[in-house]
Amino acid sequence: MHTLPIYTIKEFKTKTSEFYVNDLSEHLHTHHFIHKPHKHDFYICVLFTKGRGRHEIDFKSYEVEPGSVFFLKPGSMHHWTFEEKAEGYIFFHSKSFYDLNYQNRQLHDFPFYFSLYNPPVIYLTPEDVKQTLPLLELLRKEENEDSYTAIKRASLIDLIYINFARLYSHQQGKQESKASYLLKLQAFEALVNQNYQLEKSPNFYAEKLNVSIKHLNRIVKDTLNITASQFIADRIILEAKKLLIHADYRVVEVADTLGYDDASYFIRFFKKHTGLTPNKFAG
Repeated sequence: MHTLPIYTIKEFKTKTSEFYVNDLSEHLHTHHFIHKPHKHDFYICVLFTKGRGRHEIDFKSYEVEPGSVFFLKPGSMHHWTFEEKAEGYIFFHSKSFYDLNYQNRQLHDFPFYFSLYNPPVIYLTPEDVKQTLPLLELLRKEENEDSYTAIKRASLIDLIYINFARLYSHQQGKQESKASYLLKLQAFEALVNQNYQLEKSPNFYAEKLNVSIKHLNRIVKDTLNITASQFIADRIILEAKKLLIHADYRVVEVADTLGYDDASYFIRFFKKHTGLTPNKFAG
């Protein structure tokens, strides 16, 4: 049995464990281990200025092309393959790196980090890329390690994220849900991520959020157009797929890890939501 590697910033030989930036071509050349499926415990943003290929994130495949920008949250599983040499910029940082500098704003306020249901990619026009590159070039060149370095880096990242958030909202469609609904959805998703292995009933989460099950379903339906039960099921299925493909777990082990005492019930659950048995999915 092997487990999917979870990389930290320290493994990229950077001066700090909180932040990393590099030219994409150099990054890919010096870190061959990232071409295989893996997870990480930090946030990633990568802009492609050249190159084509595919980027698979949590079992969904996205096209890589000049102008594509990808955003990955901690825990996301991904890998990429290229048909042409890729160029651009990549940076990543810890949650605390951003939080320490922006106490009144959080990373999940940006739409691309808001929810696992929000697509982790936007595609920029050549003009959008042209306007973005100066900020990324400044970020890349900020190599001083004095007391102002972290502040400047965080400021540049914030500007980059703000620009990308505007483009993202325009491209993906502006979120029209009530602000109170969005806050509750964030809290619901956080609770599901913490408890899905033990708690699979929407009633548990409604109680934790101090809302009725009817209101919780209304919130999830309004923001994501699914039910609370489907949201929980999707999170369980995603983790099951990761375990089946990249951890070499037997079906009974996956069922046990995800809190199912009855493996046969888990098999029916998996097939209901994917159309395949776990063994068929794993190949």
